[in-house]
Amino acid sequence: MYEDLGREELIAELNKAHRQIQEMKSQLHLNEERFRLAISNSPTLVFTQDTDLRYTWILNRGSGCWESHVLGKTDQEILPPEYSSPLIKIKNQVLTTGTSAREVMEVGYGDKVFYYDLFINPDLDSHRNVVSITCIANDITERKKAEEELRQSEDRFATVFYASPAMMTVTRLRDLVHIAVNDAWLTTLGYEKEDILGHKVYEGDYLVNPEDAAEVLEAVSRLGLQTGFEIKVRTRENQIKTCFSNWQQIQIDGEPCILGAAVDITERKRVEEALSQSEERFNKAFRSSPIMMAIASREENRYIDVNDSWLSTFGRTRDEVLGRTAVELNLWLDLADIIEKRALMDKNGNLRNYEISFRGVNGETLTGLASSETIQVNGQNCFLHTMIDITKEKILEKELARLDRLNLVGEMAASLGHEIRNPMTSVRGFLQLLQENKEYEADADYFNLMIEELDRANDIITEYLRMAKDKKVDLKPGDLDSLVRSIYPIVQSDANRNEINVELDLNAPFSVSMDENEIRQLILNMTRNSIEAMSSGGTLTIGTKIDGEQVVLFVKDDGHGLPDYIQEKLGTPFLTTKDRGTGLGLAVCYSIAARHGASIDCLTGPAGTTFSVRFPAI
Repeated sequence: MYEDLGREELIAELNKAHRQIQEMKSQLHLNEERFRLAISNSPTLVFTQDTDLRYTWILNRGSGCWESHVLGKTDQEILPPEYSSPLIKIKNQVLTTGTSAREVMEVGYGDKVFYYDLFINPDLDSHRNVVSITCIANDITERKKAEEELRQSEDRFATVFYASPAMMTVTRLRDLVHIAVNDAWLTTLGYEKEDILGHKVYEGDYLVNPEDAAEVLEAVSRLGLQTGFEIKVRTRENQIKTCFSNWQQIQIDGEPCILGAAVDITERKRVEEALSQSEERFNKAFRSSPIMMAIASREENRYIDVNDSWLSTFGRTRDEVLGRTAVELNLWLDLADIIEKRALMDKNGNLRNYEISFRGVNGETLTGLASSETIQVNGQNCFLHTMIDITKEKILEKELARLDRLNLVGEMAASLGHEIRNPMTSVRGFLQLLQENKEYEADADYFNLMIEELDRANDIITEYLRMAKDKKVDLKPGDLDSLVRSIYPIVQSDANRNEINVELDLNAPFSVSMDENEIRQLILNMTRNSIEAMSSGGTLTIGTKIDGEQVVLFVKDDGHGLPDYIQEKLGTPFLTTKDRGTGLGLAVCYSIAARHGASIDCLTGPAGTTFSVRFPAI
């Protein structure tokens, strides 16, 4: 193509061709440099080895442990035997067969281990003979670590999944098919794996309420997690169990799945239900019991709860009581006694049937029979205090003791009264005869004294006879107001001698069943005691009133009141505060009241004393 060109034209073409060759060389060099830079900055290793497997060329000299000092050496010279032997084996295979190979190899340098994805290609001459090999090694150490961690994680998951005592199942989200189930699940429900795996959630009859599962699965697919859900399942033997479950969306091999974990709480629910019923029964028994009951903390003795009977007896509201102590509420009369009993409760854990004095709803003094036991309330040590109001029983006990004494005195009076009176009458008569004899005129005072003492003894016997238990009374409807008015002059005369004023306060028009002679004696005895209890200028009030279904007769003075030791023994024969009293007047009053079905109350203090006789109204 250059034959027709002149010399200058030919030189010009040659120069042009030379420039093109230079440009091509420059471009090739540029491309080689780019390739070299790319390979040099890549974690990929590229190297060649001759047929003796000596390193002849390394492209990526700056990568990790691949330094230039390996050139001219074999794998056996630079690597431990456990790493070099597998490499040499596969490279010899490429040299022998002339075919490429790929293998993931483990290579250790010092205390570090690397993993490479190794590509080995044979380099052939024109006669197809292998003259060297070119190796491309990609560092996959981090990937291997990640794969190993993933494998270990999967192993741990499998261990936890299959060995867990909790029931566990894995369900594929897209079609709700069970793909895994653990032994606890199968054992609890009594199924085999083939009954569950490969089947959809709704195909089995182990769900008591399938709509519950639908709700859970919908929530998990939407939120990714559903916890604390109770679900009822049915065993193969048709037993219903309650399970507490958690559900979470997970990925298995890139497939969205639902991991379900459940614990059989059937027994716990049964125990909770039994406990709830027990607590309900205790609460009902506690609230509605007629016995006063209170629960207080053992440490501070603060009230945690009290029942209705307790509140009504003490006259308190629940808000007033809860969180406070009995001392703060001022409930007990004898604080020292309470401290002593508390020490016994702390020592023994309980204290039973002890008497305690307390203030009632109106501040009156009451007596209770109490017991205290240590119990647990929500894990806290507490005392359960129970108490029965035995105030009436204690009063009745005293009354019975008094009546027993009265009965004894009455029986003695009935059996001995007449026998003693007859000789006393004879003695009195002879004393009167002797008194009239002039020989004894000088001894007249002695005779008078003896006759007075005999009369006094006769009066005592008369009082005895009035207390006879079997004494007959003639009970008839009568008007107390009229009876009081009829004996008012006698009382007035007795009061005048002692300079005492007498007032009437009669307001009881109802009739009572009574023996007028006995009630007259009762009034006279009570008024005489009141008159003698006052100083000159005092006032005695005799009155009647209606109190519910009772007619009350009362005698009131403004004396100094009765001492405590007298109050406790009122009605006891021979009990008196007078120098020459017999102590039988009030005892007779109690006997008369008992025969009339009435009761006697006493209210005394520094401002005076009031005795009230309560008759049932007709």
